[in-house]
Amino acid sequence: EQYNLLIHGYNSDVKNYFISMKNQAHLREDIKFDINFYDEKNHFELLSSMDIGIALYKNVYNTINWDNLIFSSGKIAKYLWAGLAVITNIDSELTLNPPFLKINSFDASELNRVLNQYKSSPNLYREKAIKTAEQYYNLDIYMKKIIDKIYESIE
Repeated sequence: EQYNLLIHGYNSDVKNYFISMKNQAHLREDIKFDINFYDEKNHFELLSSMDIGIALYKNVYNTINWDNLIFSSGKIAKYLWAGLAVITNIDSELTLNPPFLKINSFDASELNRVLNQYKSSPNLYREKAIKTAEQYYNLDIYMKKIIDKIYESIE
């Protein structure tokens, strides 16, 4: 089965790199590059029209940044709020189940494995993405606690 890949990024620092990649892949109709800027609403609409987001990170194990990355990644939060399954290499209890598709290495066999996982129940991944966003990435739940702590510390 063939998949379409959209590579999106908006950053003037990588524009030339994206153009170079686009030129290299010009014969591949299944790969699209998008370097347009989107406001929040249009970016959400773009993401919501996709199925899977990819969030891979250089793993720096046993550091506080790596240990908390699953909850601090804005990219992952946006993917989840848009209902996307997320392919990631973050090793966390949370990433062992849908909506996450945990890979150990970025190679064809791992990608095929997780894509087959996703294909077996795409609706489950979409439902779990939104539920996970609501449970773990909803600032309304945590902001009162944070504000209370701030007020405690300045009183």
